[in-house]
Amino acid sequence: MGNQTAALAPSHPILLVDDEAHALASFDIALRSHGFNNTIRCADSRNVADILASQDIEAILLDLMMPYIPGQEILSLVSQSYPDIPVIIITGVNEVATAVDCIQKGAFDYVLKPVEIERLLPSIKRALEVRSLRRENSRLSSRF
Repeated sequence: MGNQTAALAPSHPILLVDDEAHALASFDIALRSHGFNNTIRCADSRNVADILASQDIEAILLDLMMPYIPGQEILSLVSQSYPDIPVIIITGVNEVATAVDCIQKGAFDYVLKPVEIERLLPSIKRALEVRSLRRENSRLSSRF
């Protein structure tokens, strides 16, 4: 069991970005109750760039509809500047065109609100595995 728990508690935080405080709290509580205890809550999308610049982030859960900087703009920034960080879109926008656009811009997954944690957990686990593989790949390619 110890090994599995370590995989769920990434050394770098999962960044939760949503302008709704109750959504941030519910994601955080749900993740913590499933062993993901290293998270950062961000309610103001204008702070995302500073957070990304100041520390390693393992994955991002990102709302689309936010004041100031919309989620799609943040997704583009992450895809261009931090391509190794998987971004899971969590949104109430149930439009195929928006989902396709997000995936084309590099989103790892697209999950609709209201979020069922059982639907979200496998996606987060896969995102963390992909992040780990990308990190290992970068480490290996820099050695050779």
